Amino acid sequence: MTRCLVVDDDAEIRDAVTHYLQSFGFETRGAADGAAMRRQLSAAPVDVMVLDVMLPGEDGLALLRWLRQHPEHRHLPVLMLTVRGDTASRVVGLELGADDYLPKPFEPRELVARLQAILRRGSRGTFEGREMSADARLLHFASWKFDRVARGHPRSAGHGHRVQPHVAADPGPVPRARADDRRHLARPAHAETPCWKSSVAVKAHRLRCSAPT
Repeated sequence: MTRCLVVDDDAEIRDAVTHYLQSFGFETRGAADGAAMRRQLSAAPVDVMVLDVMLPGEDGLALLRWLRQHPEHRHLPVLMLTVRGDTASRVVGLELGADDYLPKPFEPRELVARLQAILRRGSRGTFEGREMSADARLLHFASWKFDRVARGHPRSAGHGHRVQPHVAADPGPVPRARADDRRHLARPAHAETPCWKSSVAVKAHRLRCSAPT
């Protein structure tokens, strides 16, 4: 069962979120501020956190910075709750290491979907110092299994087909294309790459070479 800590000073929202997540199989706990969050983390570990930006005393961004500075919480997946239109907090939160954000007011089902997506992405392990379960470290491709830690096909104990390291690395979230990226993609292929002979030209050349003189 996934353990989730909901940090929000609004008791009504906090209780509603914790109860809703429980209906989807989460084991949830709540905290109203930074001090309560630290007590909850000391009492028992959690797998994911929902953290409101607007908190009394230490705000959510300060608490996120604290989490990322402590080795035991550095890789804890965090979804930030922000006020709709608060672009600055979202940008700062992502730069500090938030895994996702959701503006208020939000649909509870979207919160569940985003948490599940974070957990799927967060199933990576020792690439960044995290532990990885046996199930999470294996990727399945039809009848093949790929070990992301050993970076090979676990066909026999300790031996497998090796691949380049960048194949095994977790790519993380895909950034949205910028305008200049789209312009770059729209450039003609011949603008920066050599023009290769077409198959027709190659065949014609071979016929000319093989023709009797």
